[in-house]
Amino acid sequence: MPWALRARSADSVSPAAAVTSVNSLKGDVTLAAGDNISLSQSGNTITLSGLSIPNPLPVSQSGAWNVGVTGTPTVRTFTQSDFIRLWPSVAAIPDDGSLYSPVFNCEGYRELRLTLVAYGVYSQMDKILVRIQMFAANSQWITVGTTDLARLTAASLMNGLVTPNPLVGFLQIPVMAPQMRIEIKNTLGFEVRMLSSSSAYLVN
Repeated sequence: MPWALRARSADSVSPAAAVTSVNSLKGDVTLAAGDNISLSQSGNTITLSGLSIPNPLPVSQSGAWNVGVTGTPTVRTFTQSDFIRLWPSVAAIPDDGSLYSPVFNCEGYRELRLTLVAYGVYSQMDKILVRIQMFAANSQWITVGTTDLARLTAASLMNGLVTPNPLVGFLQIPVMAPQMRIEIKNTLGFEVRMLSSSSAYLVN
């Protein structure tokens, strides 16, 4: 009588021996190629292929680069105002008196450069005060910085730029307002004379 042997393990497959789901999907699952991906099958093997990107990248360029930049770049050049004479002639400042410079229109400039020349031999130049002033929103002049001719002249002498008589001081002031000026305040106890060679430039 014909008969066959039956394998007991053929009735079921152990979960550890087979793939039963892919990313929580069960049953028939289809693999699809996405962007820049291709699928190929050979027998029981499925191959996923991406783009072939050479390393290093071949780069060639002719003409100008333009990477997200439009318009014409602005090239800033150095400019300065014309020579500004502070006083038309020798200006005498009595004891406890003040001498004001012209008002500097500083719109569009970043720095004010001054050359201050005082005539005479002064033993206490620190009493010739230089007050830096700006025109404020309340229509008043306010002092935003103070120095003196002694410190200005000492710095100049160390650079070998001037002789002791007349006294010369150089001052560079950042622009802080559209309108600025300086005040020379004399607290020496006797008259001070500022020469007409005192001058200024505005620089951007």
